[in-house]
Amino acid sequence: MRALSRRAMVLLLGVSMTVPVSVLLVPPAAAETLVAFTALLNGPQETPPQNSPSQGVALVLLVKETNQVCYRLSYSPLGGTETVAHFHINAAPGVPSSELVPITPSPSPVGSPKHGCVAFTKDQVKSLTKGLVYLNVHSSIAPAGEIRGQVLPTKVKYSKVTAPSSPSGAFLD
Repeated sequence: MRALSRRAMVLLLGVSMTVPVSVLLVPPAAAETLVAFTALLNGPQETPPQNSPSQGVALVLLVKETNQVCYRLSYSPLGGTETVAHFHINAAPGVPSSELVPITPSPSPVGSPKHGCVAFTKDQVKSLTKGLVYLNVHSSIAPAGEIRGQVLPTKVKYSKVTAPSSPSGAFLD
């Protein structure tokens, strides 16, 4: 009986020491690099320019490691009902582009505000970093686009590190 409880204690001690050592061997979470962009949207930037009562603003974040582009877009009431919204790729200000990445009706619903994330290809990310991407919101009175805004880099980079967790669920400082 004594041998059994000694074996159980040795086993318990071994397991309790193995778990903390294995936790220490886990590498820390990698930081994601977030690159910020902004866009001011209005009718005069459309091609051709639109006399829209609406104006908007967007914050766009690129996660460099995954080429994921996350956005928050808000605009005042349009002259018509929104039909679609999307990113256009490979276009300087005032130049139209047919290459696009949709944001409305999916992954964001029609209307303001909207937010979500979309995947860009490596070539689309290159266009984004060069300022050759614009956001476009189309409406029932302007099927080619009612408001548009060039997505421009802010020259600010952020690092996002996943917070460590503790076995007890408490926060660690």
